[in-house]
Amino acid sequence: MRTLISIAAVFALAVSTPAAAQPYTWTGMRNPCKVSAEDGLNEKQLGRKIGAFVALADEREWAQAIFNVNNRFPGSRPWVTWAVGDLKGATPLTDDVHERYLAHMDALGVDVFLELWPSGKDADQLIDAELARLNTIRV
Repeated sequence: MRTLISIAAVFALAVSTPAAAQPYTWTGMRNPCKVSAEDGLNEKQLGRKIGAFVALADEREWAQAIFNVNNRFPGSRPWVTWAVGDLKGATPLTDDVHERYLAHMDALGVDVFLELWPSGKDADQLIDAELARLNTIRV
C-alpha cells in the first residue's frame, strides 16, 4: 500500500508540475494571414467568408503584428513567412511593395522566410525567377 501511495504521489507531482517551457526559435506572422473562425467573427461582421485573407495597410502594420506576437515569447527571434506569387483570394503585392516591406523587415532584424506560390505556374521557373530577382536586389 505504501508503494502505491508513493507512486500516486509521484504521478500527482509530475502531472501538477508543468514541464520546463520549451523556448521558441522564431515567432511572428505569416503573410498573407487569414481571419479564422476562432477569432469569434461571423461572415456578416466580416462582410466576407471566414478564412478570408487580411491585407495589412503598410510595412509598419506588418512590423507591429510581427512584434506583437514575438514579444510574447521572450528569447525568440522575430520572424515572418513572406509569400511571393499569386494566390487566389489574396491581394497581390507589386514587386516594389514586396521590396519596401522586406527592406523594412531587414532594418528591424526580422528573419524572413520566403514562400513561393506557383499557382498553376511552373514551380522551377518561379524559383529561378525569384532567386534571380533577389540576387539583383541585394548583392
